[in-house]
Parts: sequence; C-alpha cells; structure tokens
Amino acid sequence: MRKIFGVFAILICIAFSVIAGCEHKSTPPESDLVATLVNENKAAGRYTVMWRQIDDQSNQVAAGSYLANLKADSYENNAGFQISATAPKVPYSCDTVGGQLPTSFTIAVDSSIHALGDTICIRYELPASAQVLLTIKK
Repeated sequence: MRKIFGVFAILICIAFSVIAGCEHKSTPPESDLVATLVNENKAAGRYTVMWRQIDDQSNQVAAGSYLANLKADSYENNAGFQISATAPKVPYSCDTVGGQLPTSFTIAVDSSIHALGDTICIRYELPASAQVLLTIKK
C-alpha cells in the first residue's frame, strides 16, 4: 500500500497472456436467445420482419432490453431496443423499402422504445445472397 497525497491507494496488478488459437466472441451466449425470426438462405435485397414480442416457447416477453442480432455469412451486427410497460402503444407500419440493391449488410429496428405487446419491425439488407440468422436476444 502506498500513500499518495495523504490518501492510501492499493495497487492491483493483473497479469495475463494470450494463447495462440484462442478466440473471443462478443455475441451473447445462446442462453440469452429469446426468439429465432429467420434461419435460411436469402437472396440479395431488403427485408422486413415483424416480431410480435413472442419468444420461441410462444410466451409474451417481459419488459427489458433486447438485441436484434443479424448473422449473414461472416457479417454480424446488433440493433438494440427497449420494451417498456410504460411506453405508449403506437400503430405499426412495416413497409418494405424497395429500390436498388444495398451495398452493405445492415440491420435496424423501427424504434428504440416499444410498448409491451407492440409489433416491432426489424429491417435488414443483404448486398449478396447469404445464409441469414436473425434472432432476438436478451
């Protein structure tokens, strides 16, 4: 223990090493899986998926923080959102956007906060055909 400017400070050292062949993944564990929305090959294009806040066991989900997770071949990204018991309910509109093919993989959720029971629109874009896995994680 050292005294620094009249205050005692405890110094902690943590040693670590990186082992060749180890890999760190930042995706939530599968135990955090709430619902699987898409698990199939898709052609290049723009897609919209409506999720009615029902999990894979056909139960209504609880209020809380969620991630829409898109895996398409080697691409992976998340779009976060909240489900709140106090948010006002709003009518949904899940229009699919047309136009030119996208130039990159993207994922987006129509709003960052949803009321319990709202339909949530998740949009994703594929610049090329891909094996797509779209899930909701807690």
